[in-house]
Amino acid sequence: MVTIGTVAQHNGRSTFLTNLLASGGIETVLDAAEQAAGAATLDGSPGARIAALAGADAGYAEEGEAGPEPAR
Repeated sequence: MVTIGTVAQHNGRSTFLTNLLASGGIETVLDAAEQAAGAATLDGSPGARIAALAGADAGYAEEGEAGPEPAR
């Protein structure tokens, strides 16, 4: 999991995501020290096959790349 923003900004969503995935037997990995230093990337941990972002809505717009527009 890659968090965006301060702990106060991402804690609710990162906790929710951790608990949701744990209910399905999926472990989340969060290297808080690496992320605090600004070194975290979407590459995630070695061997990780997916990365999930957790943050406030404003953080997604500021830190993330724009994706395709949702289908209507």
